[in-house]
Amino acid sequence: MSEWAKVVTHPLGLAGFALFVLFLFLRGKGHRSTSPGKDRIFIVVGICALFGGLGLAYLQTKDSKPASPPPSTEQITHGPNSPAVSGVKGDVTITIQEDPHPEKRKQSGDNK
Repeated sequence: MSEWAKVVTHPLGLAGFALFVLFLFLRGKGHRSTSPGKDRIFIVVGICALFGGLGLAYLQTKDSKPASPPPSTEQITHGPNSPAVSGVKGDVTITIQEDPHPEKRKQSGDNK
């Protein structure tokens, strides 16, 4: 998206445009004023609202920094049956230790 498209769709840019349209609508709506100065005031205030809103939106979008990509995750596994884990944020290190006495487990009937 281009920079000016961000400015126009920013809430301050939209508010400036809405006020501009409102003042132009109020200028042309209803009773025509007897003094042409009032019409000019509506036009000037509408233009100020438009450029003020777009200017403030431009300043806010210019200063905002783009979001940095998330850091890459590194998975380190050790051992013959070490699993890799998915769906985590950050580094993962898993070490599966071998059972020092596997024959005792088999004798006791524990199949873990």
